[in-house]
Formats: sequence, C-alpha cells, structure tokens
Amino acid sequence: VTNAEGFGKVALFEILDTLEEGTRPIMEAARKQFAEEKGGDNALEPWNQGFLMAGDVTRRMDPYFPFEKSVEQWGRSFSA
Repeated sequence: VTNAEGFGKVALFEILDTLEEGTRPIMEAARKQFAEEKGGDNALEPWNQGFLMAGDVTRRMDPYFPFEKSVEQWGRSFSA
C-alpha cells in the first residue's frame, strides 16, 4: 500500500474503520430486513445467506438474461 498509494497500513485501516462505522446502520437495517423476509435469525447464518439470496438475484437478473430465450441464444452461439 505504501508504494502504490503513498500511505501505510495504519492509515488504510483508519479509512476502512471510518467507512465501516459510517455504513454500519445501513448494514444492520439491511440484515434485519433480510431476516424478517427470510424467516428469522437463522437466515443470517453464513451458510444460509447464499442460498436464500440466490432467488432474489436470479429474479433481478432475469430482465437481462431471460430464461425463455436461452435455447435460442444457445443455438445462435453455434452460428457465430
């Protein structure tokens, strides 16, 4: 960090600590909302979060990668 950015680890962690402190209320609110939507504190366990969030991410990405066009796009990939 010192060579590339001109400051050391102490300064870097001061910046990161400030960032974490400033975003902590947003993160806590998001975790609380996620737990309420997905079934309680069990949803906040690290091994459950990826599974429980997968459906939301897929749903949000669907307009960009619609499943109904997947066979057509697969077929077109051979003609390129």
